[in-house]
Amino acid sequence: MSKLPLYKSVVIGEDSYHVKGALDMLAGSTDVTRAWYKGQNVASVQLRGGGVVKSLHQFDRHGHTEETFLSLMEECQRHGVERPASYSSVFHEKFKSPRVSFSVNKYFADEFAGGWQEAIEPGMHQQHLRKYDLNSAYLWAGSQGLPNVSRGLDYSEQIKPNGLYLLEIVPKIGTPFPFCRTRLVVAEAEDVETYSLEVLRVVGGVTWGSGVSGQQIIDTVQRFSFWKQIGRSYWGRWASNRKVRCRTFDYFGDVRKEWELGNPFRNYVWATIIVNRVKRRLFTSGVKMLHVFVDSIITPGILPINEKIGGWKLEKEYPTGLKILGTGWYGVPGQKPEKHVGMSLEEHRQEWPRHVKVGVALGE
Repeated sequence: MSKLPLYKSVVIGEDSYHVKGALDMLAGSTDVTRAWYKGQNVASVQLRGGGVVKSLHQFDRHGHTEETFLSLMEECQRHGVERPASYSSVFHEKFKSPRVSFSVNKYFADEFAGGWQEAIEPGMHQQHLRKYDLNSAYLWAGSQGLPNVSRGLDYSEQIKPNGLYLLEIVPKIGTPFPFCRTRLVVAEAEDVETYSLEVLRVVGGVTWGSGVSGQQIIDTVQRFSFWKQIGRSYWGRWASNRKVRCRTFDYFGDVRKEWELGNPFRNYVWATIIVNRVKRRLFTSGVKMLHVFVDSIITPGILPINEKIGGWKLEKEYPTGLKILGTGWYGVPGQKPEKHVGMSLEEHRQEWPRHVKVGVALGE
């Protein structure tokens, strides 16, 4: 087994992982020959004299202490994964993702839609409510099997069971995003049937004849003790259109050359199928939903609990009710706000009391 990387330390000739601030300072310094950026964030740097420093940011559950992080790295090495950049990259080191042609990805790229997030019934709900999570929702979706895109896809203008289509529809209130808002959507035949969509036109699509067993995905993910973290993120690379920006530096820290790298693993067919399966599972839960957030629902109903992948987990109960102000923004009046997606805690401090109109113990 090779030497483990250093933790929050930079030594010329050694690989290490460090916090965002340290990477920002290193990028462009005289100690670095090359840096890779994702958006505005430095993902990793190559040291002059040898060694690569990567970001700890992608290991949110294991990066807080040296002991926990090095234990993670040791486990990765035992499975033949050296210096992963994220939980997702651990998966992709062991699972060979098929390549999808540029023309197929381009066909669906503009209309790809992420997870379902919606305050279905905002307001004060003075009744016993429950928050359920779908266990390892995206891992469950992948475990159902995926089309074998590596053997070629056939174009089709007719909706068939084994196919993915760009459709023009009549937006339908009460269905998940994007089917409730936009006219052009990417969907399978099962989406059309589940939501009873009115299809105005089949712009086009692709069909397939064989599939890839979902057990391959399960086996790859669950060989690691931190499989839940991998299960949440493994599919993201197939949906990402973000490019990695590369820079090289001279001995004075000035940029010599800059270019971008595309994502060779982009696979909008698989990404859409996985996301849409989760949406359909939530939609067909059989209970009234007041709020949906990716893989969780808030409901007055009762669902059967099952600890298996794809089963329902009772995350929390609200015996006195809940105030839902918007998508990803809710809490119990008189208590610390529970969720405030898209705003800082300070912004929430100012807005929350005004909306609930009661004394609130916000705390730190």
